[in-house]
Amino acid sequence: MLDEPTAALSTEDATSLLTLLQSLAEEGVGILLITHRSDELSRVTTTTTFLRDGRIAYEGPFQALSERDIHTYLSGSDMAEAVEKAVPEPEMRIQAELTLPAFGTSLPFTAYKGEVVGIGGVTGSGKTELIEALFGLSGVEQQMTLDGKPIKIREPRQAVRSGFALVPEERRKQGLFLDDSIERNVLAIEGKANAVTRVLASLRVKYDQVGQPVRELSGGNQQKVVLSKWLLEDRDVYLLDEPTKGVDVTAKRDIYELVTRLAKSGKTVIFTSSEPHELELIANRTLWLDRGRWQQKGGV
Repeated sequence: MLDEPTAALSTEDATSLLTLLQSLAEEGVGILLITHRSDELSRVTTTTTFLRDGRIAYEGPFQALSERDIHTYLSGSDMAEAVEKAVPEPEMRIQAELTLPAFGTSLPFTAYKGEVVGIGGVTGSGKTELIEALFGLSGVEQQMTLDGKPIKIREPRQAVRSGFALVPEERRKQGLFLDDSIERNVLAIEGKANAVTRVLASLRVKYDQVGQPVRELSGGNQQKVVLSKWLLEDRDVYLLDEPTKGVDVTAKRDIYELVTRLAKSGKTVIFTSSEPHELELIANRTLWLDRGRWQQKGGV
């Protein structure tokens, strides 16, 4: 019984694990695989079961399903139109030379107003380290310009004061107070209690009451709570590190729509992902990292 076994693996390691599972199945081993990745279902499953709100929505071969079928079974509604990307503005928001101590490297980095910058790469490529550098978590003072003004960020407090928001990769360890209420988590940074339900509704968070422990929510709804705490007050730069990791297709769609809304309102979004098709869908420009260095030049 494997619960999201490839969530933190590189593409190569995930492929190796799936090959092993196929070999075990051929030897007669029964395998229960839980995953949000459709390509894994198409490759290794004999029977696929979709659950929605604790009930079986579909049971049968995955290979026979279209993308529209999958979305309908998982969300209970027909698939909406493709996400319409925002158009970046000509004004530069961030210009920096970021130091990544874990790799001993220095990276040039730019981002524009209204732009979604995708950061791609496998696990260990430096995606998280780049986000940490921008948010003051690298342990090194980072010098950059923000809206044309020079700033220095050495710790998260300075980043927050400068208008940065962070959604970390490990939401349960770094993004939430699991035993506290939904309301306490949403108000962890700033904001007023009377705005909590409005923000939760805007992200379509499913919950019983704002006083219930956030650990009772599904992974997708927990991630939306992490996002919600940065929406009570205006931010200029949103740093989203693997924001769709371990969430279902409906929650992914809601996150994509939020990212697009933010960019269309002039915000800058840095969006990391290990899934190339996701970056192609959401990002205006994608940069690829390999061991703390850009894999390709141009547009940085």
